[in-house]
Amino acid sequence: TEIYTLSLHDALPIWPAHGCPAGCRARSHAVAQAVRVSTETRTLPPEFSMKMQFLIFLTALASALSAASAQTTNLFTAARSNDVTLAKKLLAAKANINQQDESGYTPLIIATYDDNFEVANLLLKDGANTEVKDHSGRTALMGAAYKGHEREVKLLLDNGANVRAVDAKGINCTMYAVLSGRISILRVMRSEKAGTSTTAQLASAQ
Repeated sequence: TEIYTLSLHDALPIWPAHGCPAGCRARSHAVAQAVRVSTETRTLPPEFSMKMQFLIFLTALASALSAASAQTTNLFTAARSNDVTLAKKLLAAKANINQQDESGYTPLIIATYDDNFEVANLLLKDGANTEVKDHSGRTALMGAAYKGHEREVKLLLDNGANVRAVDAKGINCTMYAVLSGRISILRVMRSEKAGTSTTAQLASAQ
């Protein structure tokens, strides 16, 4: 006979680099504890033990993935609604700050595009990457410039956003500001000593 035991490590051996959320750890630990069989009180045949280990592993993994999915959705929700309290809670639980949705948008891209300054500021203070691009090659700075959000553009520039980055069509943030008629953004970029685009570049982008 084989002694059947299951630890938390056995139930969930792999987790992304940013860590398992606190709630996920608690749920996984509860699962592991619930199915733990004491070596002093119970033994199981080897075949049954293997099947049970696999079943419990799948149960624990499903629980963990469900929690991760909820975490992802909530961080994007916080970015869209400027919910600082929710964002702080998720970041404290080690949410992936640079995670991307199906369009390649990060929470920072969404917050700056939607003029949600407080959450954008929080994300940057917590280490959000300004240079992550969506599936069209656009950064947070490009989106903020296109929308004409002066506070967010200045915030991104103050946090080292690259003004010379270009999207899949070769358009940079200055060009986005010009093409969308955001003169105030050009003033912000000038005051921040940001780069400029030539007339030829603008013409080729139209």
